[in-house]
Amino acid sequence: MSEETPNYLKSLIDKGVCIEHLKIGECIFTSRPLIISTVLGSCVSATIHHSKTGFSAMFHAMLPSIENARNPSQPCNYVDNALESLFARFEARGVKLETLSIRLFGGGLTMYSDEKREFGEILDVGRKNVEIAKAMLKQRGLKIIREDILGNQGRKVLFYTKTGEVWMKFVSSSFKTDYVSR
Repeated sequence: MSEETPNYLKSLIDKGVCIEHLKIGECIFTSRPLIISTVLGSCVSATIHHSKTGFSAMFHAMLPSIENARNPSQPCNYVDNALESLFARFEARGVKLETLSIRLFGGGLTMYSDEKREFGEILDVGRKNVEIAKAMLKQRGLKIIREDILGNQGRKVLFYTKTGEVWMKFVSSSFKTDYVSR
């Protein structure tokens, strides 16, 4: 992250751009300029932006599929359902999905090292979340323009819905910058 990035974010906030914290199991679809913020461990999030209309979306899903859900009362808890729900919102507004800019984040295995050795493969929900997201996007012929996935660290993601700009940092390190070309 360049030294200007925190100042740029601060200037957006000073100009009245609201920050919305995206919690587990939530989806946001908007045409308003917002900075959407979320923190991920094994959960997966995607930022979805359509530059021509200004529509943007982001979800924070905890589990891969709603198929075997005992209580599907929070549909954005599930990667497959969150993506389908957001895609339907874009399509309802006449947006062709292949024109979307999609970035994928999260899916980390953030357990302590002893737990990783003992339960890692069984409990690697993050990997399953990433696999479902990638499979669904591939099935629809959609490309991910940037990803920062898997590994063993949590991530904080900030998404500026007006421009599609995304900043990501590992929870214990400095930001990586990813500017969308307009």
